[in-house]
Amino acid sequence: MDFNNYQWFITQTVEAMLPRFTDKNIVLTMKIDADWTDYGFDEEGNTRVRDTTRFRRDIFLVFHRPHNYTKVLFSDLGPPGDQKPMMPGKGIITMKQLSDHDSCWREDGMRWIFETFVKAWDFFDDHGLEGRKIDPMFHYSIFSGKPQYWFIENLERVDAENRYGSDYRLEFIRRVSMKEISTFMQKSI
Repeated sequence: MDFNNYQWFITQTVEAMLPRFTDKNIVLTMKIDADWTDYGFDEEGNTRVRDTTRFRRDIFLVFHRPHNYTKVLFSDLGPPGDQKPMMPGKGIITMKQLSDHDSCWREDGMRWIFETFVKAWDFFDDHGLEGRKIDPMFHYSIFSGKPQYWFIENLERVDAENRYGSDYRLEFIRRVSMKEISTFMQKSI
């Protein structure tokens, strides 16, 4: 399994959909469903020898690019379908900052991918299974996961003195339609 495929897909989506110097009140969000499932079959895959064991996480990401830097905010929402009080439209939320950089955001901002792999492997190890042999599936969550533009307000660091390690508070105002998003993008780069 290649972590970089997930990293590349997500970062290329951000590059295509949210150019640098986009309006400071616009963010791009996406929710990724990360899923590892052991269906309980033997090595040949013909006989079921144990119960299905599954590790899933919904990962909520916010990208902000009002200048040359890209801010990546992150929240592990837990298993899909759980109550998600941190989703847009629910008032002010706090999210972990993974990166705020002009180029390193592609690596720093995507470190959640490897961290999620490690959590999945540990989960399967705790169940006596080899998680490293289970192929994961990463896709946009069916629960409002596709990339979406949002107007935001009050994007501020929780710790004003800590530029690189502080969490951020932000308030989502409303979704921005694809029809109107071009009016908020810089005309030339």
